[in-house]
Amino acid sequence: MTTRQSEINLLLTCAQSHLHTEHEDALRRRLSDDLDWPEVLRLARQHAVLPLLYHQLRTVAPQAVPHAVQNELRRRFRANLRRNLSMTAELLKILRMLEANGIAAIPYKGPVLAAAIYGDVALRQFGDLDILVKRQDVLKVKNLLLSQGYQPEFDLTPTQESAYLRSSCEYNFKNKTKGIHLEIHWRIVRPYFMFSLDTTRLWDHLEPVQLGGYHIQSLRPEELLLILCVHGSKHQWERIGWIRDVVQLLHCRRDIRWDQLIERSTRLGAIRILRLGLFLAHDLLGATLPLAISKWVRVDRTVQKLAAQVCEQLFQAMPRSPDLGHHAFSLKMRERWWDRIAYSCRLPGALTVEDLTFVPLPSYLSGLYYCLRPVRLLGKYAERLLQG
Repeated sequence: MTTRQSEINLLLTCAQSHLHTEHEDALRRRLSDDLDWPEVLRLARQHAVLPLLYHQLRTVAPQAVPHAVQNELRRRFRANLRRNLSMTAELLKILRMLEANGIAAIPYKGPVLAAAIYGDVALRQFGDLDILVKRQDVLKVKNLLLSQGYQPEFDLTPTQESAYLRSSCEYNFKNKTKGIHLEIHWRIVRPYFMFSLDTTRLWDHLEPVQLGGYHIQSLRPEELLLILCVHGSKHQWERIGWIRDVVQLLHCRRDIRWDQLIERSTRLGAIRILRLGLFLAHDLLGATLPLAISKWVRVDRTVQKLAAQVCEQLFQAMPRSPDLGHHAFSLKMRERWWDRIAYSCRLPGALTVEDLTFVPLPSYLSGLYYCLRPVRLLGKYAERLLQG
């Protein structure tokens, strides 16, 4: 099915920073179009803005929405809320367990982000829980999660697991009984991405967030904004919901220390990553930026080209390739030439679970995984070529 501009415009209007009079008028005009409502609902779910769509339509022009669509939106909103509340309770339970075992943890994204910037877990759509822990605690966390009915997404031998922890950034778990997916992070992104944020510094700069009647420690707005921009860039900003999170953070936290944020982004070589996130938030969804920051964002012409690429791909019917196009985008995201070179050099040797499980090796031969990776990739792409 081809997505028409009418459905796209409706979704973008509902995702605006805050609907002023002109936005409300625009929304009413959008609703007068001959809309394909199943496509609107599909897009809203795909882009993780279904709760916002329901909230905006219910607030601004409920009478303009067909009764059957209102009922379906309400049903989906309530289902999302029930799941969010269930995941919030599970997150709090896990955090208490980690604290009782002397493990420091920082929850981010998921229900914590919803509470911190939206003020309501009902207004954000999320599918998993994310917790940052220290590298030396990962296996201890794994054993605790096993005792609570969680299973790793993949089974690894001790040798494979050791190599995986060196080359990756997260360990994925699933509780099939509760239907909850949990990601334990010890880095923000994989090492080849060349974003060497010192996560040990994050533990010294936390602030409280109220979640489910509890006060928990989470990220300051400067670190949170940068991490949201890194996450969005890593995935080519393929969801409106990720851009909307940046917009909401900018709206609710007017106390962002821009000088510190820019200085830290400069040291990390992440200026273009930050600029792109801010550019999309401002130009696509109407985020308010300080005048000096708005001018600063537009200094880099490459940012505008990348933003145009994101917008062009945002509503493509066909899924984008996760391979060469993705890596080309990531290279353009880096403003420092040495980061681009390091990314290109590290990427071929970035071990994945597929590499580690291709052939089981004893610990004294674990270095051979790097030699086997090109063999596996050659076989993978040769098979694709032969198939068509």
